[in-house]
Amino acid sequence: MNVPRIIGYILYYCYESRIAYGEPINRNSIRDAAEKYYEQAIEPFFQNTTYSLKSFEEKISILQLRELLQSFVDEMLSIKRKIIIGELSAATYDKTNPHTSHFHFSPIHEQFLRTLELNFFVSKYSEMSGRDGGKQSVYCLNYGLCVRNNLRWGKPKGNEFRKYFISRPFDFNSLIDSFLRNSKSINCINPECNRNFPFEQLQFLEEVLKMKCPDCQSPIKVFSNSESIRTELEKIDKAKLLPDVELGILYELKKSEKLLKPKEIAQELDCSYQLVGKRAKKLDEDRELLFRDEENGQRVYKLTEKAKEDYFPEVDS
Repeated sequence: MNVPRIIGYILYYCYESRIAYGEPINRNSIRDAAEKYYEQAIEPFFQNTTYSLKSFEEKISILQLRELLQSFVDEMLSIKRKIIIGELSAATYDKTNPHTSHFHFSPIHEQFLRTLELNFFVSKYSEMSGRDGGKQSVYCLNYGLCVRNNLRWGKPKGNEFRKYFISRPFDFNSLIDSFLRNSKSINCINPECNRNFPFEQLQFLEEVLKMKCPDCQSPIKVFSNSESIRTELEKIDKAKLLPDVELGILYELKKSEKLLKPKEIAQELDCSYQLVGKRAKKLDEDRELLFRDEENGQRVYKLTEKAKEDYFPEVDS
């Protein structure tokens, strides 16, 4: 989606796999690089959230999105299978390898996908008029995620395919509605009132009542409900929880798999190298999660075995 930092990484990975060996960049190398970037830089967001110092409520809300994202992927895989076997048929569908990367839904649901969008799991493509004339937001799955799941990204070429993304199989309104009903509740925060509101009223509550309870005038809030995620979080050793910046330092070192300078980490975390240096000192001296060393007179960092075991157990698997 033309994000400069992501494009830079993909080109760097292509350099490592092709240019460094005297080979030109080809389509497969770009696909492989996009998948690698997704797995190393985007997907860890959920694990990062698990070990962060965010509130329980915020963590549950974010980790529920992992389930929603998987629902999107599962639905796309189902649509692909149905097109291939002929259960879904239209002149616009390629029955050998159909395009299954974009979906649409009502703009009123956009707020619930904002975190996924900000972290590049999905991206907004455009707004189009649906079959009933109403506006529909068109979103796409991350390209690297599509590569990993063998989903063909995009749509067929030609003006006759201009409405491909808003065809009926890619209407995800029901899927998102079902997710919200099963994972969210809308309640007045006043314990003496605690009135519950149906999701169909959310737009009215926001636009007309300004999220104020009509009975007691207390604020109305959307709560996340998931006993499985709550149980998962309760199993985490509280001593391992870290602030976002410190988690970010560990994840950048894991992603690069090489020694990094404070400035290099700071550029990725959009903060100052002084802040990185201060937090790295704590991670070294207080928690023994990284080594601080010097290389050519400059400070460099690398993960300790303890950090790999505590936060990245898959490294040794």
